[in-house]
Amino acid sequence: MPDRVQENRLPATPKGFPLFVAEVSSNHHRDMQRCLDFIDSAGEIGCGAVKFQLFRIRELFAAEALQSDPKFLKREAWELP
Repeated sequence: MPDRVQENRLPATPKGFPLFVAEVSSNHHRDMQRCLDFIDSAGEIGCGAVKFQLFRIRELFAAEALQSDPKFLKREAWELP
């Protein structure tokens, strides 16, 4: 097994090792301290980056979709402030 990632195949660190990205998604519960804790935890386990999903429900969904199914609006609680 190679000890380095081949160039141009996977995201890698400057030394050629794999770059692991932690996915937080919307698990932050709109809590900035929780976001910072996720970042710290990801770094402690060796991740080089953390990905958060930032979105605005009213921009993501068409007005017709929001009117047809109110459950979409509940997702506003997932948005970062």
